[in-house]
Amino acid sequence: MKLKANDKLSKDSMVQLWCEKCERFLADRYVEGTCPNVACNFPDARGDQCDLCGKLLNAEELVNPKCKICSTRPVPKDSEHMFLKLDEIQEQCQKWVERSNAEGLWLFFLLLFLSSLPLGSSRLFFFNIMNRQVVNKRILYYRDLV
Repeated sequence: MKLKANDKLSKDSMVQLWCEKCERFLADRYVEGTCPNVACNFPDARGDQCDLCGKLLNAEELVNPKCKICSTRPVPKDSEHMFLKLDEIQEQCQKWVERSNAEGLWLFFLLLFLSSLPLGSSRLFFFNIMNRQVVNKRILYYRDLV
């Protein structure tokens, strides 16, 4: 499916952490800080999860976040992204997964993209109706691909 030609992509902005010293948006793995879970307060939590309590996080939730590269405090800044309109292609994706499952390809797909998730959980992941899903982290790098 040609996503752009079929109007299945939308451009929007979202807030990401920006390191002024490194002059770049920081992926979750480049942000560290204190876990916001009051029962934990682990000082070396990453921007995606706390390794001590296991809580899944957004980098913006960290207490006293810092850039893992230069240790300065990042600032929130708007960033443009492409979003996939999953709600509009859910039925097509569900049919593809069911056909792939019947042909014995579902396990290959599961291992490739969702590694350790059981089949039931991965189906829930795919078939939950969502308004949109981020296709890329920075539109600048991917705009010529779609």
